[in-house]
Amino acid sequence: MDPALREALQRSLGPGFRIDRELGGGGMSKVFLATDLSLDRQVVVKVLPAELSAAASVDRFRREIQLIAKLQHPHVVPILSSGDADGTLYYVMPFLSGETLRARLARDGPLKVSEAVRILREMLDALAFAHAHGTIHRDIKPENILLSSSHAVLADFGVSKALQDAGALTSVGMTVGTPTYMAPEQAAADPTLDHRADLYAVGIVAYEMLTGAPPFSGTPSQVIKSHFADTPVPLKQRRSDVPDSIAEVVMRALEKDPSRRPQTAEEMMAVLDAVAPRKRSRVPAIAASAITVAAAVTAWFLLRPVVIASAQSMTITPFSVADGDTALVRLGQNLVTTMSANIDGVGDIRVADPISVLSQAKSSGGLLSNAAAFAIARTLGSRSVVVGNLTRAGAMVRAELALYELAAPGAPLFRVSTSLPVDSIGALTDSLTWGLLRAVWAKGSAPTVNVSSIDTRSPAALREFLEGERLFARDDIVGSASAYQRAVELDTTFWFAHYRYRVARSWTQSPVDTGIARRLDRHLARLPERERSLIVAYDSARTMSDRLQRLRAVVARYPDYPPALLSLGDELLHNGAPAGVEVRDAIPHFTRLVQLMPTDVTMAEHLVFACMAAGQDDCARTAFAHFDTLAHADSATELSTQRVQRLLGIAMQGPGPRWVDSVAPLLRAGGVVPDINNVAAHGAQFADRPDLLRAQERLFETLGSYGPAAVQRMGVRPLVSRLLRGDQATADSLGTFIAAIPDAQARVAGSLIANRWITLWELQGLRVPDRTTADQALALGALPGATPELRREAAWVAGANAIWRGDSTLLRAQMGALASDTSAMGRRMVRSLRALQLGRSGKRGAAAESLLVVEREHGESLSPQFQTMLAADRLMGAEWLAEAGRFAPADSLLRFTRSYTTSTDEIVAVQATFGAAQLLRSRIAEGLGEKARAVEFARIFLATFDMAGAEAEGRRAEARDRVTRMGGTLEGLPARRR
Repeated sequence: MDPALREALQRSLGPGFRIDRELGGGGMSKVFLATDLSLDRQVVVKVLPAELSAAASVDRFRREIQLIAKLQHPHVVPILSSGDADGTLYYVMPFLSGETLRARLARDGPLKVSEAVRILREMLDALAFAHAHGTIHRDIKPENILLSSSHAVLADFGVSKALQDAGALTSVGMTVGTPTYMAPEQAAADPTLDHRADLYAVGIVAYEMLTGAPPFSGTPSQVIKSHFADTPVPLKQRRSDVPDSIAEVVMRALEKDPSRRPQTAEEMMAVLDAVAPRKRSRVPAIAASAITVAAAVTAWFLLRPVVIASAQSMTITPFSVADGDTALVRLGQNLVTTMSANIDGVGDIRVADPISVLSQAKSSGGLLSNAAAFAIARTLGSRSVVVGNLTRAGAMVRAELALYELAAPGAPLFRVSTSLPVDSIGALTDSLTWGLLRAVWAKGSAPTVNVSSIDTRSPAALREFLEGERLFARDDIVGSASAYQRAVELDTTFWFAHYRYRVARSWTQSPVDTGIARRLDRHLARLPERERSLIVAYDSARTMSDRLQRLRAVVARYPDYPPALLSLGDELLHNGAPAGVEVRDAIPHFTRLVQLMPTDVTMAEHLVFACMAAGQDDCARTAFAHFDTLAHADSATELSTQRVQRLLGIAMQGPGPRWVDSVAPLLRAGGVVPDINNVAAHGAQFADRPDLLRAQERLFETLGSYGPAAVQRMGVRPLVSRLLRGDQATADSLGTFIAAIPDAQARVAGSLIANRWITLWELQGLRVPDRTTADQALALGALPGATPELRREAAWVAGANAIWRGDSTLLRAQMGALASDTSAMGRRMVRSLRALQLGRSGKRGAAAESLLVVEREHGESLSPQFQTMLAADRLMGAEWLAEAGRFAPADSLLRFTRSYTTSTDEIVAVQATFGAAQLLRSRIAEGLGEKARAVEFARIFLATFDMAGAEAEGRRAEARDRVTRMGGTLEGLPARRR
């Protein structure tokens, strides 16, 4: 036992108590056995963790405990008193002989059904009483269920509410609860959580009592994800002797959606009573107790602390420094991060995201005017703004802040000032925070907070973290990730730095250090609610529709939080089409991101991509003009390789020739040769206007992409715009082009791209080179060291080729090779080939049905593999569905062609099917009676597929005819180029 803690406890309890010994099993808390000398009885003293004690208001905690102590019920362990031992909070309960349910399960395993039902009923009896009086337990688990004198008694009732209302949980960013027993809405920190979260935990405990194990296991993060995504094994499958009605009510309690669970504890008790009827044994004075507790709760709500209205939504802006002192400028920026973290969520206060604030103030140069501060706060949707200034006086700094109400920004509502050593950011933050809170609290006492909201005790780690925040706001995402990583290395328990590192790496689609990822995964519950809910939403989803729904919920709760907006926007832009969403749905999220972070090139770039992908020219032009301004803000010599890649990507898509003239010389003169593969492939993907195609072609010609010297560094990709447009000569030259690549690995990569492209062309009835794709695919699959993925791909390509050429021998061989592959992808490829074979044989309706089933099962995968196969299935399935007049499902299969793809496989799949898909969508739109869309897609087909041979003339005639019949115009479209 810690002697200092024991002495402090003894002193606080007074001479009427004696501390006897420390007990185990308290989790994060410490538990002591003591003797109440005045009554000669034993009691339990439970001491809260230091971080909770430090963050809680002692007075408010005591007041809440006093209210909870009035809850008297035979199956609730009462709380006798609470106290403060030198800043450490504790509460006192009677000592009950017996054991916990956890100890019982550990010793005996699953309980008899009758015993489990009895314990379960007594738990529900206690919950029914507590819920009727407005108290939710939030941490029901076997450790908190005591078995004393053959009865079950619930412990720690109401403590979570006391901690929450005392400000402890908000300040340290914790959620009370144990992952194994935590309802999905509790894990997501849903503010609308109600008593049904307790019923979910009861279901988990009941499942464990009857089977010996909870339904989900693993690391805390894995368990939380299972609560969101996994269906428990039915109780009857784990234990057959459980009565059907009990098994059914337990499984209902485990529903993800609270509305599908039993709605009250009484409802669950009624089921148990029907199996094992019992008389109720309530204590007699229950009505009087209820009145007393209700009155006390009502009085507390009338007297509870309230924040002045305008302060409920505030923006904290960088403190200004008049003399340009670099150290103070940095300090003024850091205070935005530390104070925002301290204050956000305290009481009713919401604070604007500090990254957005710093990005908005990036050009202020350390001297932010009040007018500029007010403009930032209005942009971020706040009702008030904190402005401040810093002045150095030797080793000291004087900090002054003022809070202005935006509706009446004349005189400030109040001012706060303090003087402290210039290097004491923690003390400075605390002092300013406390002064600000005292000023905005309208009633009662403001809670005590400190810099532990950013949870590190290492000054060096804090410095690196704050440097990461500064760099992130300045669009140096790579540099910020390195700073966050250094912070984590200096303090491996700095969980918020772990989170920000993951965000920064994800921002640039870079891999996350596995050690950091695992630690964050295990300690997810230590993150603030906003950050935790975003990770859980992203990681717990099992399909793309599920992920989008969860991310939308996070954005609805935190509409101005950049990481959430980017996560949702990015998924909608790149991956949402198979889930039935349109690319245009991403535009509002990137528009808001550009407003929040107006100097961030990544956000501006993504808005351009989203507008162009959606075919919204006016939106694209406006977004491009903003990107143009940002990208040219730096001189050419300072442009990084990453920035040049961005410029080159936009160059091939932006309106006007400026980029062709300015970027290409920069590449040659500066010796900067970025990996232009992805950029080149994106160039014409959504080009429904001939001028953009011409601009891309001009850029490649300017760079000399078609010359022999460019072959090695650029691979096959410079040819994609011509292939997209159906240029047969380019397709015929692929073999020669690939053979000229000196590097063997690059030749393999080029061959893969050519194989994917030509296979998809063949399915569309376009002429392909004499050398068969089947031969190429088999050769690739037989390469020394070929991966299983490459062998599967080679087998599918050869099989699809065999179907279209009627080679049954080759088809049987490839089907046999895939059938022996036990992987899910191997089985998926077999089903694909069978469906394609069925359609090729004339049974197109049955084939389309089969492909629809496969699409539903695999099309929304979060990490789909082999996009060439998916593209083939979608294209052929849509064609056969359209023939049968089933236009709506046919159209849904082709939405993938409008996603802004990222991987090589996806890019080839989209571009090789782009022309045919647009023509088919035009045909489908006519079938649906949508004339405008029919014209739109026909024009896109004519604009992009203008270099195909004579075999495509019938398709071009169909498109021209539809445009004129539907009231469109052929003006501006190119004639076929030979």
